[in-house]
Amino acid sequence: MGKKFSKKGFTLIELLVYLSIFGILMVAITTFAFTFIEANAKSKIKKEVSLAAYSTIKSITYEIKRASDIYEPTSIFINHPGQLSLTTINNLPSGEKIGHIDFYLDEGRLYLKRESQNPQALTSENIRVSELKFEHLSYFPDSVKIILTLYYNSAAPKYNYSYSLNSVADIRK
Repeated sequence: MGKKFSKKGFTLIELLVYLSIFGILMVAITTFAFTFIEANAKSKIKKEVSLAAYSTIKSITYEIKRASDIYEPTSIFINHPGQLSLTTINNLPSGEKIGHIDFYLDEGRLYLKRESQNPQALTSENIRVSELKFEHLSYFPDSVKIILTLYYNSAAPKYNYSYSLNSVADIRK
C-alpha cells in the first residue's frame, strides 16, 4: 500500500504570498495612521491660531467701542509693533474719573493693560504675534484699523502656521 498525502497544509509559495499581502497591508495601515495623526495635529494648530486671532480681534474691538477716545500720545500707528492707547470712563479704580487701556506687544505676546491693574495676555504662550499694526483712519476720526498676524512656531517646521486678520472698530460716544 502506498502513502496518501493530505492537502491540508500550506505550501512554501502560499506562505510567502500570504506574508507579502500581510506586510503590504501593515505598511499601508501604518502609513495611513501616521498621515491621519499628522493631519489631525495640523488641524488642531490651525484651529488654535484662528480662534486666538478672532478672540484677540474681538477683545480689541470691544474695548475700542467702549472707549471714550483714542489717546494718541502713547499710541503707535502704522508701524509694527503697534500700540493702541484708549481713554475710558468704564471700570475705573475708585476715585478716578478717567482711565487708560493699552494694547501692546512684549516678547511676541499681545497684552491688554488697564490702569492700576496687571497686564493681561491676550495670546497664549504657544502663539506669537508676527504683525500688529494700528491705523487711525483720517476719514473716520474715531475709527481704528487693526492688522494682526498670529503664528504658531513649532520645533517641527511642518507644523508652523500663520493667520492674519484685519478689522475696523469705531468709538461709540
